[in-house]
Amino acid sequence: MRVIGTMKTRFIYLAAIITAAAITFPGNARAGTSEVYRLTMSFTGIFQGTNDLSQAKEIQYAEFFARDIINLATGQPFNSPVPTNEVLAYVDGGSTNSIVVYDKNAGSNLVTVAQVTSRGSVSQPGLQDFVWNIRFVNLGDATNGFGAGTNALNGAFLQAEGTKITKHGKFQVFAHVDGTVNADTDGNSFHLLVPSGNLSFGSPAIGKIVTTAPEL
Repeated sequence: MRVIGTMKTRFIYLAAIITAAAITFPGNARAGTSEVYRLTMSFTGIFQGTNDLSQAKEIQYAEFFARDIINLATGQPFNSPVPTNEVLAYVDGGSTNSIVVYDKNAGSNLVTVAQVTSRGSVSQPGLQDFVWNIRFVNLGDATNGFGAGTNALNGAFLQAEGTKITKHGKFQVFAHVDGTVNADTDGNSFHLLVPSGNLSFGSPAIGKIVTTAPEL
């Protein structure tokens, strides 16, 4: 994580929730195993801050990457080294796609970061353009989350606009991410913006996990 300009720690934690990012590609509903794809992601969070010296209002910024999301989701300090077996990943679970922290050694989901639904898509052979909604779960804990105590997300939603390219049986997904998050930390509410972010993933899969299709 690289912080740009002056900012306070709890704002850093709050902005990290947004990344997540995190994005998934909706597919067809099915039971059994779901393929897992390693997710590459970065984003910029901005918020209304105050200059520490002049006390004047100012826009403050922070950049976040997949390692920051993993540390937040697993309750670790942001600067902690991420174990090599833990990666941010997209799970193609059909109509219940998700972003998770995936344990490559155990072949399992350590923690779910976000759920994703499709708003629609258009396609032609080898190419699909799409728009997704991303809804985040509450991440972190009282020590290493986005606040020093109680915390909650109120309307944590992002949108992704992207393209899936398929060629010779393999695919790649590229998307731009933007949106807003309303969050609460120790009774204080904050409005966070994500004007720019990027993500990508594609074949081959790095593993599989067991999933269950939703009831009809």
